[in-house]
Amino acid sequence: MKILSVPQIRNIDQETIRREKISSHQLMEQAVHSFCRWFASHYKDIQDEILIICGTGNNGGDGLGIARILKEKHYNINVLIVKIATIPSIDFEKNYDLINNPTKAIPIRFLVEGDPLPDLGHYDMIIDAIIGSGINRNFNEYWSSFINYINSLNVPINSVDIPSGLFADESTSSTCIEATNTFSFELPKLAFFIPENENRTGNWISKSIGLHRSLIAKAEAKHYLLNKEDISNLLRERSKFSHKGNFGHALLICGSKGSAGAAVLAAKAALRTGAGKLSIHAPSCAMNILQSTIPEAQVISDPHESVLSTIPKDLNFDSIGVGCGIGQNAITASAIEDLFKNAKSPLVIDADALNLIAKDPSLLNKIPMGSILTPHVKEFERLFGVSANGFDRLKLLSIKAQELSSIIILKGAHTAIASNEGVIYFNNTGNPGMATAGSGDVLCGMLTSLLGQSYPPLDAAKLAVFMHGLSGDICLKDQSHESMIASDIIDHLGQAFHQFK
Repeated sequence: MKILSVPQIRNIDQETIRREKISSHQLMEQAVHSFCRWFASHYKDIQDEILIICGTGNNGGDGLGIARILKEKHYNINVLIVKIATIPSIDFEKNYDLINNPTKAIPIRFLVEGDPLPDLGHYDMIIDAIIGSGINRNFNEYWSSFINYINSLNVPINSVDIPSGLFADESTSSTCIEATNTFSFELPKLAFFIPENENRTGNWISKSIGLHRSLIAKAEAKHYLLNKEDISNLLRERSKFSHKGNFGHALLICGSKGSAGAAVLAAKAALRTGAGKLSIHAPSCAMNILQSTIPEAQVISDPHESVLSTIPKDLNFDSIGVGCGIGQNAITASAIEDLFKNAKSPLVIDADALNLIAKDPSLLNKIPMGSILTPHVKEFERLFGVSANGFDRLKLLSIKAQELSSIIILKGAHTAIASNEGVIYFNNTGNPGMATAGSGDVLCGMLTSLLGQSYPPLDAAKLAVFMHGLSGDICLKDQSHESMIASDIIDHLGQAFHQFK
């Protein structure tokens, strides 16, 4: 699914109106009905006293249309029109004429700048339609105080298209609505994927309002949201006569004294993701642990007892993953540099391998092209510097992926995958229960496995991240956010893959 900018969506709006030979008001009606279908499916109690707060632009027009439709569905609707803009939009006025009718029996009040703030504490719910994605400046002091007052009310707030005051395509530093739910028209907004906007957007959903599909298909996008259809198109069926040689020989270079568990998790995940054959290069202290817990894997013992000091002499593997639990010893750093110089295939670079690169940035230019880097936010900052906000971090992510000719997976909620061309793909699976030690080791093993099965690096990244999150979501049927551990993700990978059979 594409994530388009506000100007792009505005152009598609206008072109849809032209091609479909409809008015802008008719398109607004389609958006209004889309919102109301969602609302009616989620909120059944028509006795709740609902306040719809409308600006005087097109977002306010949406709000007035929603008031009319929900009233027809017998919801208890009240409207407050806030006169932020001096000149109302044409479609706002059309919807105002439709709703300002004694037979409709919808109470309407007005708020003008400078008026005492109204008492809204008795409403059970608020629908926010004050100002939409066309916002181009911050609220002034009066309207900021009004927005803060709305946020202070202990009631659900449902925002129409976008929380009022939130910028869709750039960082928001000023006051905005803190929505419980955000219903986005047609496509999600880029702002929904920025960590600092979590409390502003709440739970978000996007539904079609009837924009022309071919126009969306033709629009150039730099950001996408992965969905099941994308993954289904990537995942390969296995031939009846296939054998282990068809699914690659993967190598994991991982573990150190006290951190052999990271190697175990990565190895089990690699095997559960379909690696035909797996070897593990680890310090000799981990030999017995790995041999007894993962009998399906071959173990190559490093000559050092506690840390990685060398790499295998023969690097003729289909994929290599490095970093899980290796520590940051100077001896290990030297081994990593040797790996970068001698690797014959792209690498999956995770955890302490990334931290070693951060200590010696010259290693960045030695990473084999097409490799996959998997930093979380702090590791990303150690590698590339601190960004002022989430939007700037995404820009930097795109730039660095292009500079390194590699895939960079910035882990977190809505994990962002940057291609070597700078395009970013957001994931929409996973949950807070996966914020647990070892979860990243599992992902590293999955990535190494898929890369070894000859999936192109970008496809391997999309598949691994999506299935990793999906397995975590399935796990919630048996566990809670608090009780989930990394092994649970591995245990539910089979069910995740089954969803695509």
